[in-house]
Amino acid sequence: MIEAMDIGALAARTLRGYSNQILMGANDHDVHLSVMDAPFVWHFHPDSDETFLVIEGTLIIDFEDGPVE
Repeated sequence: MIEAMDIGALAARTLRGYSNQILMGANDHDVHLSVMDAPFVWHFHPDSDETFLVIEGTLIIDFEDGPVE
């Protein structure tokens, strides 16, 4: 059974800096909660997709052909 989580409370534990924690697994994929207050180094996953849900603030992703906000 999947247990309900208070994602806001989990995120609040990281006040500054960077945190990346696995919340759960589903169908051979991990669901992460990431909190960051500075740019993250560009990287890619050639054999997978990523989905971002922004709860607070702005996420800007730099692609090879330009940034997307």
